[in-house]
Amino acid sequence: MINVSPESAVAAWLDGSGLFVDVRTPGQHAVDGIDGSACLPLEAIQAGELPVEAASGKTILLVCNYGRMSELAALYLQEAGVTNAVSVLGGLPRLRELLAMAATPGRTPHR
Repeated sequence: MINVSPESAVAAWLDGSGLFVDVRTPGQHAVDGIDGSACLPLEAIQAGELPVEAASGKTILLVCNYGRMSELAALYLQEAGVTNAVSVLGGLPRLRELLAMAATPGRTPHR
């Protein structure tokens, strides 16, 4: 599996079985990255750098603005043997919406 729904990603994040890794630039991540997420730019992944989080055994939830770069990053990582890396479909806008719902009492991140 290379892609996961944003709903599944949020559930994994909330239950501690998933870790967000932003594949955008460090500057983009610093401006509006998800709190608590790591940053490993796609360019670094393409150059062979692997996320240190891969050794955690948790699902590496790769994110970007729209899901295209994170899907490419997931392909590179899976080719490098990192089988616990997946791309979050739809990118950050939907993910932020779901995370905000999860943080609001009485609301659920599921449709």
